[in-house]
Parts: sequence; structure tokens; C-alpha cells
Amino acid sequence: NPTVLAMHSMSKTLGPGVRVGWIDAHPTLIDKLTTFGPVVSGGCQSHFMASVVAQILLEGRKPLLDKFRAAYHAGAVALTSALEKYLPSVLGGASFRYNKPRGGYFVWLELPEEINTDELVKLADEKHGVFFFKGSAFCVDGKSFSSCLRLCFAFLEPQEIDQGVKRLANAIEDYSSRNAS
Repeated sequence: NPTVLAMHSMSKTLGPGVRVGWIDAHPTLIDKLTTFGPVVSGGCQSHFMASVVAQILLEGRKPLLDKFRAAYHAGAVALTSALEKYLPSVLGGASFRYNKPRGGYFVWLELPEEINTDELVKLADEKHGVFFFKGSAFCVDGKSFSSCLRLCFAFLEPQEIDQGVKRLANAIEDYSSRNAS
């Protein structure tokens, strides 16, 4: 169909932050898109990164992808292990849930309802040196998921992830004690 196009990205394949992609479309639509400014001036917003991706594709990406998969797996294991290690004691027996990653590089964490992550994120960042994305950032109304948060394990070593979750647990404990009085 000449009016349908599909946009793809290398960021989920090669790593977060790789802002290089491609478009699948009918040739007449591709012809129109090739006159777009960034395409004419060098291929994309980041010509350097596009060149790096092109070289990876030319040399074969399996060894690199195997390396990324191993690193992401280690990060996912470190994060989920640290959640199990630190959260039960600070939540005082209250339940929490998270998804066990089967791909990607994020964990969605659901805390008890009395923990408002819109408030917790400020305390965690300013007083405990740890940051996360609050759950309300992922909904249309800006109010749902107020006890949820998203954690990333892609950029850090397993030891750093463990330290980050320990800081998060300390922030939750601090938040809970402030709100108990």
C-alpha cells in the first residue's frame, strides 16, 4: 500500500541511545522522503552513529548482539536479585511486584499503594542519590500508576545496580517513616 509506512529503530537491537532507524514503505513514498533535509545533508540527525551502525551491520552483528544479550541478562538478574534482597525488609511484609524481563532493559515495579512515587522520586534523587521514572509518567491522565516505577538496568554494572536498589530501599524506608507521622 503506497500510503503505509513502518518505522524501525536500532535502539532496541544495539543498545539504548542508538537513535538510528529505517523506514519500510512503498518506493514512491521513499522517493518523497529522500528529499527531506536531514537525509539530503548526511543521512540522519547523527551521521556518526549511522556510520557506526552501518559498520556493525557490514561486519556482522551476531558477536556484538551476543555480548549485549549477556550484559543485559546480567543486569536484569542483578536488578531482580537486588529487589528481592532489599525491598522485603523496608516494606515490612507489604507486597511488591515486578516483571521478570525476557528482553529489553527495564523492570516495572509495583509498590504498595501508600507509596506515592511522584513524591518518592524527589526524595530518592535529592537525599539518596538514586533516580527512577515514576509510574504516572506512563499514563495518559498523569495520575494512574502512582505507586509504580520503572527501573533501567542497561547502563550500569551489576554492582552499581545492587547499590542503586539499596539506595532506593533506603529512600522507601525514609519516605515511609516521614509519612507515618
